[in-house]
Amino acid sequence: MSTVSLHRGSDTAAPTTPPLSLGLKLLRIGSDIADEIVPASPEARFETIATILQADGGREALRACAVHESEYLGSWLYSKSAGHHYLIFDFLEHEENQAKYGARHLYFDILTSHNPLIPYDYRAIAANLWLSAARTQAPSDAELHQLAAAANCDLAPRRRSWLDKISVVTDGIDHLFVAHYELPDLLKLMSDVAGEEAAWHSNAMLTRVAARFGVAAERPHPYASADDAFYNDDVGTLIAEDVGAQLIEPLDYMAFWDRVYEVDAGATTLAELLRIILLRPEFSLPDQQIRPALLAFLRAALKLSGRAIIGLGAGAFHVEHGSRANPSLFYMARGAILGKGCKIDTVGGTVLLQESFLGGGFVPLLIHTHKHLNNKSAGADERKSILPCIFVARRRARLPMHVAGMIETADFLSEPCPHAGIEAYPV
Repeated sequence: MSTVSLHRGSDTAAPTTPPLSLGLKLLRIGSDIADEIVPASPEARFETIATILQADGGREALRACAVHESEYLGSWLYSKSAGHHYLIFDFLEHEENQAKYGARHLYFDILTSHNPLIPYDYRAIAANLWLSAARTQAPSDAELHQLAAAANCDLAPRRRSWLDKISVVTDGIDHLFVAHYELPDLLKLMSDVAGEEAAWHSNAMLTRVAARFGVAAERPHPYASADDAFYNDDVGTLIAEDVGAQLIEPLDYMAFWDRVYEVDAGATTLAELLRIILLRPEFSLPDQQIRPALLAFLRAALKLSGRAIIGLGAGAFHVEHGSRANPSLFYMARGAILGKGCKIDTVGGTVLLQESFLGGGFVPLLIHTHKHLNNKSAGADERKSILPCIFVARRRARLPMHVAGMIETADFLSEPCPHAGIEAYPV
Protein backbone atom coordinates (compact mmCIF):
# COMPACT_ATOMS: atom_id res chain seq x y z
CA MET A 1 0.00 0.00 0.00
CA SER A 2 1.43 3.39 -0.97
CA THR A 3 1.35 6.41 1.31
CA VAL A 4 1.22 10.09 0.43
CA SER A 5 3.23 12.74 2.27
CA LEU A 6 1.42 16.02 2.80
CA HIS A 7 4.63 17.96 3.48
CA ARG A 8 6.05 20.55 1.12
CA GLY A 9 7.37 19.04 -2.05
CA SER A 10 4.98 16.06 -2.23
CA ASP A 11 2.89 17.80 -4.91
CA THR A 12 4.86 18.33 -8.10
CA ALA A 13 2.64 21.28 -8.98
CA ALA A 14 3.53 23.13 -5.78
CA PRO A 15 5.97 26.05 -6.14
CA THR A 16 9.51 25.56 -4.90
CA THR A 17 9.89 29.20 -3.86
CA PRO A 18 7.46 31.38 -1.92
CA PRO A 19 5.10 33.44 -4.15
CA LEU A 20 6.61 36.80 -3.22
CA SER A 21 4.30 38.48 -5.73
CA LEU A 22 1.63 38.22 -3.03
CA GLY A 23 3.55 40.89 -1.15
CA LEU A 24 2.41 41.63 2.39
CA LYS A 25 -0.54 39.25 1.97
CA LEU A 26 1.95 36.41 2.26
CA LEU A 27 2.26 37.22 5.97
CA ARG A 28 -1.40 36.28 6.46
CA ILE A 29 -1.12 32.76 5.11
CA GLY A 30 -1.75 30.09 7.71
CA SER A 31 1.13 27.99 9.00
CA ASP A 32 -0.39 24.79 7.57
CA ILE A 33 -0.37 26.29 4.06
CA ALA A 34 2.94 28.11 4.52
CA ASP A 35 4.67 24.80 5.25
CA GLU A 36 4.04 23.93 1.61
CA ILE A 37 5.43 27.13 0.09
CA VAL A 38 7.87 28.72 2.55
CA PRO A 39 11.36 27.28 3.12
CA ALA A 40 11.58 25.22 6.28
CA SER A 41 14.91 26.40 7.72
CA PRO A 42 14.80 29.37 10.15
CA GLU A 43 17.45 31.26 8.18
CA ALA A 44 15.48 30.94 4.96
CA ARG A 45 12.28 31.94 6.69
CA PHE A 46 13.91 35.05 8.17
CA GLU A 47 15.14 35.98 4.69
CA THR A 48 11.65 35.49 3.28
CA ILE A 49 10.12 37.70 5.98
CA ALA A 50 12.72 40.42 5.41
CA THR A 51 12.05 40.35 1.66
CA ILE A 52 8.29 40.65 2.18
CA LEU A 53 8.70 43.55 4.61
CA GLN A 54 10.63 45.59 2.05
CA ALA A 55 7.29 46.53 0.47
CA ASP A 56 5.61 49.81 1.41
CA GLY A 57 3.78 49.36 4.69
CA GLY A 58 5.98 46.47 5.72
CA ARG A 59 6.69 47.79 9.21
CA GLU A 60 2.99 48.48 9.85
CA ALA A 61 2.09 44.99 8.62
CA LEU A 62 4.63 43.44 10.97
CA ARG A 63 3.14 45.37 13.88
CA ALA A 64 -0.39 44.27 12.92
CA CYS A 65 0.79 40.68 12.88
CA ALA A 66 2.68 41.05 16.17
CA VAL A 67 -0.44 42.27 18.01
CA HIS A 68 -2.65 39.60 16.40
CA GLU A 69 -4.98 41.76 14.36
CA SER A 70 -7.72 39.49 13.05
CA GLU A 71 -6.53 39.18 9.45
CA TYR A 72 -3.42 37.40 10.77
CA LEU A 73 -5.49 34.82 12.68
CA GLY A 74 -3.34 31.80 11.81
CA SER A 75 -0.27 33.48 10.31
CA TRP A 76 2.83 31.34 9.80
CA LEU A 77 4.80 34.02 11.70
CA TYR A 78 3.33 32.47 14.87
CA SER A 79 4.72 29.04 13.98
CA LYS A 80 7.04 27.02 16.21
CA SER A 81 10.59 28.31 16.62
CA ALA A 82 13.49 27.20 18.73
CA GLY A 83 14.53 30.40 20.49
CA HIS A 84 11.42 32.13 21.86
CA HIS A 85 8.72 29.60 20.87
CA TYR A 86 7.36 31.84 18.08
CA LEU A 87 9.02 32.59 14.74
CA ILE A 88 8.08 36.28 14.89
CA PHE A 89 9.96 36.74 18.19
CA ASP A 90 13.07 34.98 16.88
CA PHE A 91 12.94 37.26 13.82
CA LEU A 92 12.63 40.41 15.95
CA GLU A 93 15.44 39.29 18.25
CA HIS A 94 17.96 39.18 15.38
CA GLU A 95 20.34 42.02 16.13
CA GLU A 96 19.83 43.81 12.81
CA ASN A 97 16.03 43.68 13.24
CA GLN A 98 15.71 45.02 16.78
CA ALA A 99 16.20 48.67 15.85
CA LYS A 100 14.96 48.35 12.25
CA TYR A 101 11.47 47.22 13.29
CA GLY A 102 11.33 48.83 16.74
CA ALA A 103 11.22 45.46 18.52
CA ARG A 104 11.10 46.91 22.03
CA HIS A 105 8.10 49.10 21.19
CA LEU A 106 6.37 46.14 19.56
CA TYR A 107 6.84 44.09 22.73
CA PHE A 108 5.27 46.86 24.80
CA ASP A 109 2.37 47.13 22.35
CA ILE A 110 1.73 43.39 22.79
CA LEU A 111 2.02 43.70 26.57
CA THR A 112 -0.48 46.56 26.81
CA SER A 113 -2.92 45.49 24.09
CA HIS A 114 -6.41 44.39 25.13
CA ASN A 115 -6.83 42.28 21.99
CA PRO A 116 -8.25 38.92 23.16
CA LEU A 117 -6.67 37.08 20.23
CA ILE A 118 -3.23 37.51 21.83
CA PRO A 119 -2.44 34.20 23.58
CA TYR A 120 -1.52 34.44 27.24
CA ASP A 121 1.89 32.77 26.87
CA TYR A 122 2.71 34.94 23.83
CA ARG A 123 1.99 38.10 25.84
CA ALA A 124 4.20 36.85 28.69
CA ILE A 125 7.10 36.11 26.34
CA ALA A 126 6.77 39.61 24.83
CA ALA A 127 6.76 41.07 28.36
CA ASN A 128 9.98 39.26 29.23
CA LEU A 129 11.63 40.41 25.98
CA TRP A 130 10.60 44.00 26.77
CA LEU A 131 12.14 43.67 30.23
CA SER A 132 15.42 42.49 28.72
CA ALA A 133 15.47 45.34 26.22
CA ALA A 134 14.47 47.98 28.81
CA ARG A 135 17.44 47.11 31.00
CA THR A 136 19.80 48.27 28.25
CA GLN A 137 17.64 51.02 26.73
CA ALA A 138 15.72 53.14 29.22
CA PRO A 139 11.93 53.01 28.85
CA SER A 140 9.95 56.12 28.00
CA ASP A 141 8.01 58.15 30.55
CA ALA A 142 4.77 56.86 28.97
CA GLU A 143 5.85 53.26 29.46
CA LEU A 144 6.82 53.89 33.08
CA HIS A 145 3.47 55.59 33.67
CA GLN A 146 1.57 52.55 32.37
CA LEU A 147 3.64 50.24 34.56
CA ALA A 148 2.91 52.32 37.65
CA ALA A 149 -0.81 52.60 36.84
CA ALA A 150 -1.16 48.82 36.46
CA ALA A 151 0.25 48.28 39.93
CA ASN A 152 -3.00 49.65 41.38
CA CYS A 153 -5.35 47.43 39.35
CA ASP A 154 -7.71 45.07 41.17
CA LEU A 155 -6.95 41.60 39.78
CA ALA A 156 -9.13 39.51 42.10
CA PRO A 157 -11.90 37.69 40.19
CA ARG A 158 -15.48 38.57 41.09
CA ARG A 159 -17.22 35.29 41.92
CA ARG A 160 -20.87 34.38 42.28
CA SER A 161 -21.87 34.53 45.94
CA TRP A 162 -22.99 31.46 47.86
CA LEU A 163 -26.41 33.05 48.38
CA ASP A 164 -26.81 33.52 44.62
CA LYS A 165 -25.69 29.93 44.03
CA ILE A 166 -28.31 28.42 46.34
CA SER A 167 -30.98 30.75 44.96
CA VAL A 168 -30.52 29.57 41.38
CA VAL A 169 -33.51 28.12 39.53
CA THR A 170 -33.19 24.39 38.77
CA ASP A 171 -35.26 21.67 37.10
CA GLY A 172 -34.15 19.24 39.78
CA ILE A 173 -30.74 18.52 38.26
CA ASP A 174 -29.57 21.31 35.94
CA HIS A 175 -29.16 24.95 36.86
CA LEU A 176 -31.33 27.16 34.67
CA PHE A 177 -30.24 30.54 33.41
CA VAL A 178 -30.74 32.84 30.43
CA ALA A 179 -29.35 30.62 27.70
CA HIS A 180 -31.11 31.79 24.56
CA TYR A 181 -29.55 34.75 22.80
CA GLU A 182 -29.90 35.87 19.22
CA LEU A 183 -26.55 35.06 17.61
CA PRO A 184 -25.44 38.72 17.17
CA ASP A 185 -26.21 39.38 20.85
CA LEU A 186 -24.30 36.28 21.92
CA LEU A 187 -21.29 37.21 19.80
CA LYS A 188 -21.30 40.69 21.34
CA LEU A 189 -21.50 39.19 24.83
CA MET A 190 -18.56 36.89 24.05
CA SER A 191 -16.61 39.86 22.68
CA ASP A 192 -17.29 41.92 25.81
CA VAL A 193 -16.19 39.09 28.11
CA ALA A 194 -13.11 38.42 25.99
CA GLY A 195 -12.14 42.08 26.13
CA GLU A 196 -12.57 42.14 29.91
CA GLU A 197 -10.38 39.06 30.31
CA ALA A 198 -7.74 40.38 27.90
CA ALA A 199 -7.51 43.56 29.98
CA TRP A 200 -6.89 41.33 33.03
CA HIS A 201 -4.10 39.52 31.13
CA SER A 202 -2.45 42.82 30.27
CA ASN A 203 -2.74 44.31 33.76
CA ALA A 204 -1.49 41.12 35.44
CA MET A 205 1.62 41.09 33.22
CA LEU A 206 2.20 44.83 33.63
CA THR A 207 2.04 44.37 37.41
CA ARG A 208 4.74 41.69 37.31
CA VAL A 209 6.90 43.69 34.92
CA ALA A 210 6.55 46.74 37.17
CA ALA A 211 7.72 44.73 40.19
CA ARG A 212 10.72 43.30 38.37
CA PHE A 213 11.64 46.70 36.98
CA GLY A 214 11.42 48.30 40.43
CA VAL A 215 8.48 50.57 39.63
CA ALA A 216 6.15 48.86 42.12
CA ALA A 217 6.28 46.30 44.90
CA GLU A 218 5.71 42.60 44.32
CA ARG A 219 2.08 41.66 44.90
CA PRO A 220 0.66 38.34 46.11
CA HIS A 221 -0.96 36.26 43.40
CA PRO A 222 -4.61 37.34 43.03
CA TYR A 223 -5.72 33.68 42.95
CA ALA A 224 -3.71 32.51 45.97
CA SER A 225 -6.56 33.18 48.41
CA ALA A 226 -8.98 30.78 46.68
CA ASP A 227 -8.97 28.12 49.39
CA ASP A 228 -11.63 26.04 47.60
CA ALA A 229 -9.51 25.57 44.46
CA PHE A 230 -8.55 22.14 43.14
CA TYR A 231 -4.76 22.10 42.75
CA ASN A 232 -1.75 19.78 42.82
CA ASP A 233 1.82 21.04 43.30
CA ASP A 234 3.29 18.39 40.99
CA VAL A 235 0.95 19.46 38.21
CA GLY A 236 1.90 23.08 38.84
CA THR A 237 5.54 22.12 38.31
CA LEU A 238 4.64 20.40 35.02
CA ILE A 239 2.94 23.58 33.81
CA ALA A 240 5.85 25.83 34.83
CA GLU A 241 8.36 23.61 33.02
CA ASP A 242 6.18 23.28 29.93
CA VAL A 243 5.11 26.88 29.39
CA GLY A 244 8.69 28.23 29.34
CA ALA A 245 7.75 31.84 30.14
CA GLN A 246 9.38 33.38 33.20
CA LEU A 247 6.53 35.78 34.00
CA ILE A 248 3.88 33.05 34.10
CA GLU A 249 2.97 31.29 37.32
CA PRO A 250 1.06 27.97 37.35
CA LEU A 251 -1.74 29.59 39.39
CA ASP A 252 -2.44 31.83 36.39
CA TYR A 253 -4.20 28.83 34.84
CA MET A 254 -6.66 28.50 37.67
CA ALA A 255 -10.06 28.92 36.00
CA PHE A 256 -12.84 30.44 38.09
CA TRP A 257 -15.93 28.79 36.64
CA ASP A 258 -18.20 30.90 38.85
CA ARG A 259 -16.60 34.14 37.71
CA VAL A 260 -19.39 36.68 37.17
CA TYR A 261 -19.87 38.88 34.11
CA GLU A 262 -22.53 41.58 34.03
CA VAL A 263 -24.79 41.35 30.97
CA ASP A 264 -28.05 42.99 29.88
CA ALA A 265 -30.02 39.99 31.17
CA GLY A 266 -28.43 40.27 34.63
CA ALA A 267 -25.30 38.27 35.36
CA THR A 268 -23.76 35.14 33.90
CA THR A 269 -20.71 33.03 34.69
CA LEU A 270 -17.88 31.46 32.75
CA ALA A 271 -19.42 27.99 33.28
CA GLU A 272 -22.76 29.14 31.88
CA LEU A 273 -21.21 30.77 28.83
CA LEU A 274 -19.16 27.65 28.05
CA ARG A 275 -22.29 25.48 28.19
CA ILE A 276 -24.19 27.83 25.89
CA ILE A 277 -21.35 27.81 23.37
CA LEU A 278 -20.93 24.03 23.49
CA LEU A 279 -24.65 23.39 22.96
CA ARG A 280 -25.23 25.98 20.22
CA PRO A 281 -24.79 24.28 16.82
CA GLU A 282 -23.46 27.44 15.16
CA PHE A 283 -20.17 27.10 17.05
CA SER A 284 -19.44 23.75 15.41
CA LEU A 285 -19.38 25.33 11.94
CA PRO A 286 -16.15 26.48 10.21
CA ASP A 287 -17.69 29.92 9.77
CA GLN A 288 -15.49 32.94 8.99
CA GLN A 289 -17.37 35.16 11.45
CA ILE A 290 -18.05 32.70 14.27
CA ARG A 291 -14.75 30.81 14.58
CA PRO A 292 -12.55 33.91 15.08
CA ALA A 293 -15.00 35.19 17.71
CA LEU A 294 -14.95 31.80 19.44
CA LEU A 295 -11.15 31.65 19.35
CA ALA A 296 -10.87 35.15 20.84
CA PHE A 297 -13.26 34.18 23.63
CA LEU A 298 -11.47 30.91 24.44
CA ARG A 299 -7.99 32.46 24.32
CA ALA A 300 -9.10 35.16 26.72
CA ALA A 301 -11.40 33.23 29.08
CA LEU A 302 -9.33 30.02 29.25
CA LYS A 303 -5.86 31.47 28.53
CA LEU A 304 -5.25 29.13 25.60
CA SER A 305 -1.63 29.17 24.46
CA GLY A 306 -0.65 30.04 20.91
CA ARG A 307 -1.23 27.26 18.34
CA ALA A 308 -3.55 25.45 20.77
CA ILE A 309 -6.60 24.21 18.89
CA ILE A 310 -10.10 23.28 19.99
CA GLY A 311 -11.57 21.58 16.93
CA LEU A 312 -15.04 21.76 15.44
CA GLY A 313 -17.60 20.13 17.69
CA ALA A 314 -15.05 19.98 20.53
CA GLY A 315 -15.02 21.99 23.71
CA ALA A 316 -14.54 22.39 27.43
CA PHE A 317 -17.41 22.76 29.87
CA HIS A 318 -18.11 22.93 33.59
CA VAL A 319 -21.24 21.81 35.42
CA GLU A 320 -21.92 22.87 39.00
CA HIS A 321 -22.60 20.19 41.61
CA GLY A 322 -25.14 21.64 43.97
CA SER A 323 -23.74 25.02 44.92
CA ARG A 324 -20.15 23.94 44.26
CA ALA A 325 -18.15 25.38 41.38
CA ASN A 326 -14.57 24.96 42.60
CA PRO A 327 -11.82 26.74 40.65
CA SER A 328 -9.63 24.23 38.82
CA LEU A 329 -6.64 24.22 36.49
CA PHE A 330 -7.17 24.60 32.76
CA TYR A 331 -4.01 24.69 30.67
CA MET A 332 -3.70 24.06 26.93
CA ALA A 333 -0.09 24.47 25.83
CA ARG A 334 1.34 25.56 22.51
CA GLY A 335 0.37 23.08 19.81
CA ALA A 336 -2.02 21.12 22.06
CA ILE A 337 -5.10 19.91 20.20
CA LEU A 338 -8.56 18.95 21.36
CA GLY A 339 -9.68 17.09 18.25
CA LYS A 340 -13.03 17.37 16.51
CA GLY A 341 -15.82 15.94 18.65
CA CYS A 342 -13.75 15.64 21.85
CA LYS A 343 -15.19 17.25 24.95
CA ILE A 344 -13.59 17.81 28.36
CA ASP A 345 -15.42 18.28 31.61
CA THR A 346 -13.24 20.67 33.58
CA VAL A 347 -14.44 20.06 37.14
CA GLY A 348 -11.26 18.46 38.53
CA GLY A 349 -8.75 20.08 36.21
CA THR A 350 -7.35 19.77 32.69
CA VAL A 351 -3.70 20.06 31.66
CA LEU A 352 -2.63 19.42 28.07
CA LEU A 353 1.11 19.86 27.64
CA GLN A 354 2.79 20.88 24.39
CA GLU A 355 1.71 19.09 21.20
CA SER A 356 -0.58 16.62 22.94
CA PHE A 357 -3.50 15.53 20.74
CA LEU A 358 -6.78 14.16 22.03
CA GLY A 359 -9.42 12.48 19.87
CA GLY A 360 -10.53 13.81 16.50
CA GLY A 361 -12.49 12.85 13.42
CA PHE A 362 -15.81 13.81 15.07
CA VAL A 363 -15.60 10.60 17.11
CA PRO A 364 -17.62 11.21 20.32
CA LEU A 365 -15.30 11.25 23.31
CA LEU A 366 -15.78 12.71 26.79
CA ILE A 367 -12.83 13.20 29.12
CA HIS A 368 -14.33 13.10 32.60
CA THR A 369 -12.38 14.69 35.47
CA HIS A 370 -14.75 13.90 38.33
CA LYS A 371 -16.07 10.43 39.07
CA HIS A 372 -19.56 10.00 40.46
CA LEU A 373 -19.43 7.73 43.48
CA ASN A 374 -22.05 5.05 43.87
CA ASN A 375 -23.34 5.43 47.42
CA LYS A 376 -26.50 3.37 46.81
CA SER A 377 -28.65 6.46 47.08
CA ALA A 378 -30.96 8.03 44.53
CA GLY A 379 -29.34 8.80 41.19
CA ALA A 380 -29.69 12.55 41.57
CA ASP A 381 -27.97 12.38 44.96
CA GLU A 382 -25.17 10.21 43.61
CA ARG A 383 -24.53 12.90 41.03
CA LYS A 384 -23.35 15.25 43.78
CA SER A 385 -20.97 12.73 45.42
CA ILE A 386 -17.83 13.06 43.31
CA LEU A 387 -14.12 12.32 43.26
CA PRO A 388 -12.40 15.17 41.37
CA CYS A 389 -8.93 14.76 39.83
CA ILE A 390 -6.70 16.43 37.25
CA PHE A 391 -6.41 15.01 33.74
CA VAL A 392 -2.87 15.43 32.35
CA ALA A 393 -1.71 14.74 28.80
CA ARG A 394 2.08 14.76 28.73
CA ARG A 395 4.05 16.38 25.93
CA ARG A 396 3.15 14.77 22.57
CA ALA A 397 0.77 12.31 24.26
CA ARG A 398 -2.02 10.94 22.10
CA LEU A 399 -5.56 9.72 22.61
CA PRO A 400 -6.02 8.21 19.12
CA MET A 401 -9.21 8.70 17.11
CA HIS A 402 -10.40 5.14 17.69
CA VAL A 403 -10.89 5.93 21.39
CA ALA A 404 -14.59 6.63 21.82
CA GLY A 405 -17.01 6.97 24.70
CA MET A 406 -15.56 8.22 27.97
CA ILE A 407 -12.19 8.46 29.69
CA GLU A 408 -12.85 8.24 33.44
CA THR A 409 -9.74 10.04 34.67
CA ALA A 410 -10.18 9.01 38.31
CA ASP A 411 -9.77 5.34 37.33
CA PHE A 412 -6.11 6.10 36.61
CA LEU A 413 -5.34 7.40 40.08
CA SER A 414 -4.64 3.82 41.15
CA GLU A 415 -3.60 2.16 37.89
CA PRO A 416 -1.85 3.40 34.72
CA CYS A 417 -3.82 4.52 31.70
CA PRO A 418 -3.36 2.18 28.69
CA HIS A 419 -2.54 5.22 26.54
CA ALA A 420 1.04 6.42 27.06
CA GLY A 421 1.37 9.92 28.49
CA ILE A 422 -2.19 10.14 29.84
CA GLU A 423 -2.17 10.53 33.63
CA ALA A 424 -4.40 11.39 36.58
CA TYR A 425 -3.40 13.45 39.61
CA PRO A 426 -5.31 13.87 42.88
CA VAL A 427 -6.42 17.30 44.08
